[in-house]
Amino acid sequence: MLFRKEIEPACAYCSFGRRGEDDGVICLRRGVVSPWDKCGRFRYDPLLRVPEAEPQPVTDVDPEDFRL
Repeated sequence: MLFRKEIEPACAYCSFGRRGEDDGVICLRRGVVSPWDKCGRFRYDPLLRVPEAEPQPVTDVDPEDFRL
């Protein structure tokens, strides 16, 4: 869930971090870090978090599968 209470800290969605080049995060406190790095100053920002993609529906269905 996007707004759950028990969020695991990661610099990718911390309010002190900004997306950098090459999948890195530019932290205002620690400089360039990995997106999954964490520190004690973590502050969750739900607007920075990218939710997982939803599964795509199956499109190769035969109409005979739905015939009674």
